[in-house]
Amino acid sequence: MVLAEFFIPHGHCYLWKPGLVGLHLVSDALIALAYYSIPITLTYFITKRRDVPFNWIFLLFSAFIVFCGTTHILEIWTLWHPNYWLSGLVKALTAIISFYTATALIFLLPQALAIPSTAQLEKEIKERLRVEAALLKQKTHLAQAQKVAHVGSWEFDLATKEITWSDETFCIYGLNPEQPTPTITEHRQQIYPDDRPIWDATVTQLALGTSCELEFRIVRPDGSIRHILGQGKPLFNLDGQVYKLFGTVLDISDRILAQQRERLIGEIVLSIHHSLELQEILNTTVGQVRQFLETDRVLIYRFNPDWSGKIVVESVGTGFSAVLNTTINDPCFGSNYTQLYQQGRVRAIANIYTAGLQPCHVELLAPLQVTANLIVPILVSENLWGLLIVHHCREERQWQFNEIELLQKLATQLAIAIQQSELYSRVQSELIERQRIEQELRVSEQLYRSVVTAMSEGIVLQQADGKITACNASAERILGLSVEQMLRLTSNDFCWQTIYEDGSPFPGELHPAIVTLQTGEPQSNVIMGIQKPDESLTWIAINSQPLFHPAETKPHAVVTSFSDITDRKMAEEALRSITHQERQKAQQLERALQELQRTQAQLVQNEKMVSLGQLVAGVAHEINNPTSFIYGNIYPANEYAQDLLHIINLYTKHYREPVAEIAEQLKQLDIDFIVEDFPKLLGSIKEGAQRITEIVQSLRNFSRLDEVECKPVDIHQGIDSTLLILKHRLTQQPDRCEIQLIKEYAELPLVQCYPGQLNQVFMNIISNAIDAIANVDDAVKEENAPLLTCYCHETLADSPPSCNLPTCQPTNLQLKIPCIRIHTEVVEPNWVVIRITDNGPGIKADVQPRIFDPFFTTKPIGQGTGLGLSISYQIIVEKHGGKLSCYSAPGFGTEFAIKLPITQPSPLFRHDPIYGSRSITATRDEI
Repeated sequence: MVLAEFFIPHGHCYLWKPGLVGLHLVSDALIALAYYSIPITLTYFITKRRDVPFNWIFLLFSAFIVFCGTTHILEIWTLWHPNYWLSGLVKALTAIISFYTATALIFLLPQALAIPSTAQLEKEIKERLRVEAALLKQKTHLAQAQKVAHVGSWEFDLATKEITWSDETFCIYGLNPEQPTPTITEHRQQIYPDDRPIWDATVTQLALGTSCELEFRIVRPDGSIRHILGQGKPLFNLDGQVYKLFGTVLDISDRILAQQRERLIGEIVLSIHHSLELQEILNTTVGQVRQFLETDRVLIYRFNPDWSGKIVVESVGTGFSAVLNTTINDPCFGSNYTQLYQQGRVRAIANIYTAGLQPCHVELLAPLQVTANLIVPILVSENLWGLLIVHHCREERQWQFNEIELLQKLATQLAIAIQQSELYSRVQSELIERQRIEQELRVSEQLYRSVVTAMSEGIVLQQADGKITACNASAERILGLSVEQMLRLTSNDFCWQTIYEDGSPFPGELHPAIVTLQTGEPQSNVIMGIQKPDESLTWIAINSQPLFHPAETKPHAVVTSFSDITDRKMAEEALRSITHQERQKAQQLERALQELQRTQAQLVQNEKMVSLGQLVAGVAHEINNPTSFIYGNIYPANEYAQDLLHIINLYTKHYREPVAEIAEQLKQLDIDFIVEDFPKLLGSIKEGAQRITEIVQSLRNFSRLDEVECKPVDIHQGIDSTLLILKHRLTQQPDRCEIQLIKEYAELPLVQCYPGQLNQVFMNIISNAIDAIANVDDAVKEENAPLLTCYCHETLADSPPSCNLPTCQPTNLQLKIPCIRIHTEVVEPNWVVIRITDNGPGIKADVQPRIFDPFFTTKPIGQGTGLGLSISYQIIVEKHGGKLSCYSAPGFGTEFAIKLPITQPSPLFRHDPIYGSRSITATRDEI
């Protein structure tokens, strides 16, 4: 511009012709306007379409065009102003920008040519849509599998903070899958407050790139608390940075509940094992059951013999009335209900007002504020002892199977505790079955491995031919085989060594996967034992689920899931062992009680015999004095009477005519009769005194209070003393004839024994024989047998061929009269035998093994204590080292054989290994 005076304006070249100047002016102005509008349009385009590739080239074009437009503006300017240097400078800049833009286009051209065409883009879009559809299908399959397996999944994008939940995750958290996914803050609000710190720490650890597993609790919108097992895994980008978190959630509330239930049963079993305090055990049980079931009242109702009852234990919540020690007589409870509960009936009522109960039953429960109740019988030795009852008062309640099963197990344990407590003073859960049905998952490799690897259960995928095509790490761990070893195997290959719970072989064709493939039906909770390659035995619970193609009825594959239940099996075995030990302990206590009863019975009987002996001795002493007085005065009285009679005869002889008064008196007295009868009267008095003396001596011989030591004794004297005491029972009675007594005494040496105790044995056995004969008519009527015949004497007729009594000998005469035979003999150098036989109805075969048991009797109530034969057995076997045997056949009488040593060994008090056992038989080969 400085040198512009040296040039002339460009208009001079056009000779300032208006038309020509105007043409150039208008043309250059329009060109400049067009050039300036193009950059504006390009700049607007790239601001709106930032996704257009190589958008920087548009800026170069804009600069180039702007400079071109400027050159045209300068063309107009130089028409009047000769600033050609400025115009040339602008053209130079335009040339530089144009050259740079052309060069950039040359290098950009290959990249531009690589941009797909419209057809290619359409093809790529279609392929992308197809891939998206396949991905959607995979996601659908994944969602279905998660729904079947009750496993939810989640993703968290660290960059966008976006969270993605599967539908099953929404269900686990108690939310509607249609609602928006909760934010990380909203999610944290659902975590149980006590578990939030560890949850935060686990999320932080995940974000740092470490896989984690966590058990935590959540609070659902309805207020319920659920236990969750969460597993998470970080995903890394190409730079090795964590860009996304992925994981699964599994609702393990049922498993936790089962563990708590088994723990509760274990604690109660342990308390039963360590304690004999029944009240403490019952109180602990009802308290823990009420807390575990979260109910309002738990009580134990015990029956009385008339089926009324009393509430003996109770645990009640706040706000509800206590009914402890209340006696209840339910008019609705009759023999029908008793029989049902005796058979193990369980009554679960969700609402007493809608369950159709009898009005009297509702009226009984209403004052107790009961709305729902659960009743389980407590059976002790198959007898109905009482009821374990749960009352839910706040609202109606649907009782679950696991709750009923828990109470049944507790009722069984309580029955053991009750039986154990009764014997002492006188004297298990099934885990929740889980069903898992797996469908074939056609998902991407990364998602499939993430979901399946995160699961603790083993999962195996088998095709229609039964061959295994996929498995997870848990399956490798549980089965002890690598994935390479399992692939292409089938469930019935010979390499699998499987058994049932009872130890029998488990056929491969019955494997749940094979059954599902053949029937199309899912199988659940099949228990199987499998032997690993290391020879260890693992127990697994198997579920199988068929997979179907659309519109097909035959499965094309099967998904099998299984869990390791070895620990559970071991726990069940331990529980059975504890129960067996408790039963053994109860049996020991029962035996101790029986021994205590037997000893107590002996002590009572001994005390009775001592008292009886003292009474007999006192009575004998008191009777002896007046008897001695009478007996001692008979002889003088007889002499005085003879003297008086002699004087009367002399008076009669010398004074034949007495005075009138004497004659009248003699006439009234009948003196001749007195003279004849008075000596007979004195003889009767003498005979009566002698009889009293004999009875007293028999009583003394029977009691033997003065002979408490072991000494040689005449056995026959003891038997005769006993028979003398029982003589009144042998005589004829109104309902029977006289019992014939047959004595067959051999010549016996003196036997060393305790005479008083041995007389007690004779008394018990002979008394039982008299009772048996006295009741023979009733026995004949009951058995429809013929009248019994006495086969007791050696001169009697032949014994019936069916009689196997040892004393039934061939005889020549039959006596249809009651009889008792007493036979003594020496059988060995140092042994004697006393046989006491009756021809009563005999003893039934099923009764014979128990006749020596304490308190066992076949007599009506009030007529026998059941102690006589038991004490007799102890006296003979344990006290004297002998043997007491019974031989009996129904319809042919009974024989008791007493075998005693003539001299007692030293020491006397022992249990002889040869003769210390009881013998109940129908032969006499041993004697």
